[in-house]
Amino acid sequence: MRQETPDLQALVGRLKKVERQNQSLRRVVVTMAVLGAAVFMIGAAQPKSRTVEAEAFILLDANGQQRAKLVAPSGYPGFILYDKNGTPRMRLSVVDEPSLSLYDRNGNLRSKLWLLGDEPAFYLYNESGISRVGLAVIKGESALVLFDRRGKTRVGLGVIGEAEESGLAFLKPDGKTVFHSIP
Repeated sequence: MRQETPDLQALVGRLKKVERQNQSLRRVVVTMAVLGAAVFMIGAAQPKSRTVEAEAFILLDANGQQRAKLVAPSGYPGFILYDKNGTPRMRLSVVDEPSLSLYDRNGNLRSKLWLLGDEPAFYLYNESGISRVGLAVIKGESALVLFDRRGKTRVGLGVIGEAEESGLAFLKPDGKTVFHSIP
């Protein structure tokens, strides 16, 4: 029992870190919403009604460098923001479900917030694009999943069932359960 305490403390520490990152992501989403509303209100204040239609809108900086792109390839809209080096850093898109993806300096996917159906999910990825942490609400049940370097589920934590009991499971790399306290 004493050996589990550091693991649980580490798990709690990781959960707090994910919550802080989730808070930062929320700020980005709120900022985007405010900017979108501001653009809409500025457009609404125009006395003339004009429509601009295009397959893509590309925003360039003063040096002619692409900094943002609004496109709808194959009918699926997407908004991409680029850093000063031209690397995609953020993508807001709707294919089947809406999603917000954040990329590192090398253009690798590092975090993603999206709806699976109508259920929210937030994932963190390593530099190779492999899932390491997942946080989701599925059919009203909350879940936190930790993955190993290969993307295999190793720890699951959730609040489940009618009684909203907490459950915890540790798995081996082959997927076999080492320990569980699931009601």
